[in-house]
Amino acid sequence: MKQAEHDESQRSFTLFYANRFIKDVAFHQELQNIVLTNFRYVTVLSKSEDPCAPMNDERGYICAPILSKYVDDIQKNLYYIVGAPQFIEAMEKMLSDLGVPKEQCKKDPFTGLRASEKK
Repeated sequence: MKQAEHDESQRSFTLFYANRFIKDVAFHQELQNIVLTNFRYVTVLSKSEDPCAPMNDERGYICAPILSKYVDDIQKNLYYIVGAPQFIEAMEKMLSDLGVPKEQCKKDPFTGLRASEKK
């Protein structure tokens, strides 16, 4: 996002950032301060019981209704999915069920997470 900001990109970006609680959100302040014409930053908190902020804040998990709320033409976008392998698998299935071709999904798994969980 910082590179897109530096390049003054005119592309449309929506970042869904899933965490348990707001305190767990790395780079939250920096992401809130990104200056791009077409950028939306949406926090999705799975364990928080705090009320949602008026805009761009959700509770639960990233799911089809949340995606549909923020993204127009779901099948026509590119998706960059970053996270644990189980998260990536769930997001790929959701996007496939919504008709997004897998060629439009780029993955960046946090493979080290799985190894550290076994220790």
